[in-house]
Amino acid sequence: MTVTLSDRRPNSTSGSTEASQFDAAFNSPTDSASSRDQEVTAIITNDREPEVRVDRIDGLPAQLVTAYVEAALRHAWVEMIDDAEFFASVSGLEGVWGEGESALEAERDLRESIFAWVSVHRARGLLIPRIEGFDLNL
Repeated sequence: MTVTLSDRRPNSTSGSTEASQFDAAFNSPTDSASSRDQEVTAIITNDREPEVRVDRIDGLPAQLVTAYVEAALRHAWVEMIDDAEFFASVSGLEGVWGEGESALEAERDLRESIFAWVSVHRARGLLIPRIEGFDLNL
């Protein structure tokens, strides 16, 4: 079964228990702000947890935002700041950084930070710098 949900809807209109449970989890009080525009597809099977695929992030195709984040990561630098602490950043993306106990962990944290940073900039109408030709200011 495939269920498509949007967090702009306060409640699921489907009678499906799985859809209602997924809708309730996706529309948690901290995530239900109408400033977001995400369309989610959940593929639900009986033998495992729902597989969630986000089709849109803040009104943009998820593939475009993901490509932007991957391009930004190609311009990231990671630095060891202590014996077991790493710091990662991308020049030109002010306030975006990641940290971790390894370079890989810092890069993963940076990846999440870039997604969040893009979301905040889109929600506030702030300029997002182009990276490798990717323009999210649509």
